[in-house]
Amino acid sequence: MAEIVVMPKIGLTAKEALLREWLVDEGQQVSAGEPLMEIETDKIVTEVESPATGVLLRRIEPDVVVPVGEPIAVIGDATEDVTAAPLFDAARAAEVELRAEVDMAPERMAEPRSGERTPRAGAGRLSASPVARKRAKELGLDLSAIVGTGPGGRITIRDIEKSAAHPLISITSTAAPSPSAEGRAEEPSRLRRAIANAMSLSAAVPQFSLERDLDVTGLQANLAERSFGLPAPLSLADAIGVAVARAIRRHEVFLRSWDEGVFRYAEGVHIGIAVAVEDGLIVPVLTNADRLTVEAFSSARRDLQERTLAGHLRAQESTGAVFTISNLGPFGVDRFRALVNPPESGILAIGRAKGSGGRSTLTLTLSADHRVVDGVQGARLMDDIARSLEDDDGHEKLFGPPGAE
Repeated sequence: MAEIVVMPKIGLTAKEALLREWLVDEGQQVSAGEPLMEIETDKIVTEVESPATGVLLRRIEPDVVVPVGEPIAVIGDATEDVTAAPLFDAARAAEVELRAEVDMAPERMAEPRSGERTPRAGAGRLSASPVARKRAKELGLDLSAIVGTGPGGRITIRDIEKSAAHPLISITSTAAPSPSAEGRAEEPSRLRRAIANAMSLSAAVPQFSLERDLDVTGLQANLAERSFGLPAPLSLADAIGVAVARAIRRHEVFLRSWDEGVFRYAEGVHIGIAVAVEDGLIVPVLTNADRLTVEAFSSARRDLQERTLAGHLRAQESTGAVFTISNLGPFGVDRFRALVNPPESGILAIGRAKGSGGRSTLTLTLSADHRVVDGVQGARLMDDIARSLEDDDGHEKLFGPPGAE
């Protein structure tokens, strides 16, 4: 039986996504778990895997913004007739957008008399996808100077991206304001808008913070010794990540989140890793991090970071974290307080390691959702983490196999 593929929800706040590219052609066989398409949300560009095995019987055209949950493709047996399957109609969506623009204009468009045909979307108006129009506005490009390569000459997002670097494309604003000009305004990127929305949600969460200074002299020596022969050295953040994940498994109160007066427990210790990208921050997720050795955690963390920066995250790697780790130590920050990312229970901020008197110390700062955990519970978690990172016995367990501690 044929299966309808819908636009997936990436993250908690995403309501729509740009279908950038299909990775499978119509009529081509695809297996469940294989890359099917590439989509873009406010935060990330990610590959989405096929939810089923079969032939890609039908699909909508790419380069359109699609609301979450809308049907975009059909996968099934090659003999099935799926011509009647209702898929998202991008042209209809564009028409709705056009009507909304007209309704907002000072002069209303006259309703067609009975028997007259409703003008098609884009009649008397440049044909461009909604996301292309938005991007052109952000870049200050004149749509009338751009040649569309989409169906019927429709201007696509790729046309905009190519034109942005073209020296002959005219700019709608001939004199950009100087950075120091009073009243200067700048349109934020989609990523910055998403971060602003997420942090506004965070501001509504009652939070508390706890700090703990750790002596990591022995840990650094241990990491250096264990890094010998590895493709990349093990970092303090890798050891801290494993210590945090295993401690959360022992303190299961940090596995729950607040959901309209009800506690929801996560099924695994999924740890978010804050990654700085251009003009923002993305938090990919390491699933079941408590089951990893320090070496495995380090390898998986590096892979996640590299693919995040390259825009190649998979859909399931961008959601589901129960707790996040943010490390600004490499940037010379001694200590800082990070904000909880709802609905996670907490976030741990890592400062830089500082040497003095032959010893090396760093500061960890825990921020937690006070609706979910209390100060004493946070202190116990921090103490558990500290024992793993400071004590020789803790090191033995930390570098041992998962579950041995």
